[in-house]
Amino acid sequence: MDFVAIDFETANSKRTSACSLGIILVKNSQIVEKKSWLIYPQPFEFDYFNVLVNGFSEKQLQDKPRFCDCWEEIQPYLENQTIVAHNASFDISVLLNTLNYYDIRYPRSKYLCSYKASRMVFSNLLNYSLDTIANSIGISFNHHDALEDAEATAKILIHMVNSTGCTCVDDFAKHIDLKFGTISDSYYSTCQHIKGEPARLTKSKSVPLSKRITAVVNEFDNSNEFYQKTVVFTGALGGLSRANAYQIIANLGGQLAERITRKTDFLILGQQDYRLLKGQTSSSKTRKAIEYANAGTGIQIISEADFYKMIGDENCG
Repeated sequence: MDFVAIDFETANSKRTSACSLGIILVKNSQIVEKKSWLIYPQPFEFDYFNVLVNGFSEKQLQDKPRFCDCWEEIQPYLENQTIVAHNASFDISVLLNTLNYYDIRYPRSKYLCSYKASRMVFSNLLNYSLDTIANSIGISFNHHDALEDAEATAKILIHMVNSTGCTCVDDFAKHIDLKFGTISDSYYSTCQHIKGEPARLTKSKSVPLSKRITAVVNEFDNSNEFYQKTVVFTGALGGLSRANAYQIIANLGGQLAERITRKTDFLILGQQDYRLLKGQTSSSKTRKAIEYANAGTGIQIISEADFYKMIGDENCG
């Protein structure tokens, strides 16, 4: 089993703002090399959301090389390789947008999203974020460190391939009906489930705000994780108003709801006002979501930081 696992961190809402890259090279199912780079981001700006996730500051990156200056070293790891990333729509978008920024040809390769794959392999998890899956199979790592995230991704994929009785990534993808994304010159295609994922919609009951929020875009990116998924928020987000968060989900083609039901796909966890919890340690929405997760409905419980990572922050700038 041979592949390359990657993870990008970004400095701001622009997909050109790669500030850290981790790469793990796997040969014959073994990790044989680890590489990482700190990168001068373009533009050189640091959004609250990104600092919340990865902690990078101007002082840490002001003297680092640009991505184009690192590309000669990075390219051999990606050219004609099978690339794996967790929530690959984000990492591949960062890679391609940054290459576009510097007018660099795309590497010819194919890629697999371990997030999409994990949904076909693991069951009864609260969500399919990298840290949740890693914890479930005994992997310890420093989340949102690019190199450690890439290594965790590699270990998770090795675990998934082995647990399904497959011998290589290609056989594993066929086994779970997941189509590779492809990158070639100036073109790319997304990693998708071959049979598609069923849309699960929910009806909102007399919630004025969520009823008033509608998409302000004409087309949706159906590769994003919130497309045609039912999303509920609980608590206050540190960096977004509830209305703005609703608008982001609507613009991604998601379905907004206020109550947790068996058809809910995501619960996003904000900061709780513990004065309102009436002696409980979590909100009623969180408790209900955990109940449904344990029952195997497929609901995912996502932290605020992981929510920002999944949307890539590009709608918040």
